Amino acid sequence: ARRVKLGLLINKIATDSEITAEKDLVDAKLNEMSLQYGESAQQMIDWYNTDPSRLANIESIVVEDLVAKHVAEKAKVTTMDKTFLEIMNTQN
Repeated sequence: ARRVKLGLLINKIATDSEITAEKDLVDAKLNEMSLQYGESAQQMIDWYNTDPSRLANIESIVVEDLVAKHVAEKAKVTTMDKTFLEIMNTQN
């Protein structure tokens, strides 16, 4: 349930802020991920690019990253001095 709520929230922010997974960002993410495949890197990239549902997974990762950056840029940070117990008691 938590994952579903988080996904809905990310989609809402992405839609409202017109955040999309541009092809160059998806390609960059694929290239980054392919580095761990060594000589098989191009095969890994081709494997994702040949199936729209697999590519959609990468697009989702890119959108999540962009939404996180967007929220961090817009967030207002307030510093408060609290003890560990004060913080833990407010979460009940």
